[in-house]
Amino acid sequence: MTPCRTGAVPVGDHVPEFLPGERGRKVTVRMLLDHTSGIEDYIADAFPSLRQGTTASLDDHRLRTIRPAELIGYAVARPQRFEPGTRWSYSNTSYVLLGEILRKVTGQDPERLITRDVIRRAGLRDTYFEGPAAVSPALPAAATR
Repeated sequence: MTPCRTGAVPVGDHVPEFLPGERGRKVTVRMLLDHTSGIEDYIADAFPSLRQGTTASLDDHRLRTIRPAELIGYAVARPQRFEPGTRWSYSNTSYVLLGEILRKVTGQDPERLITRDVIRRAGLRDTYFEGPAAVSPALPAAATR
């Protein structure tokens, strides 16, 4: 992405503004990008039935909007999976944190930046990054409520 290429988001920088305490002093942007931060995934907290092996909470809350700060909060309330930089584990939370870093550095919504700099540049016409107020271009507005 352009902010990383131009140095606006130095990938080696730590992220204390976004992760409280010791984590923010240990986790770097690069670790968020390559899933070596050890930060827990928010999915099981956002959709608790997944812990019991059911999709009930996915169905019950499918139209709910969860703000980035809440998703990040779920993850930081849990212990680290491992010491940052020592292992790999996929975490959706990393993408939310990266979006918030982009928002702070550029002053723009990450949905808009990613759509412009990644999705459109790749020539993807039927792909979109849905933000909190977005409506899918493939669905009428009534279908997304």
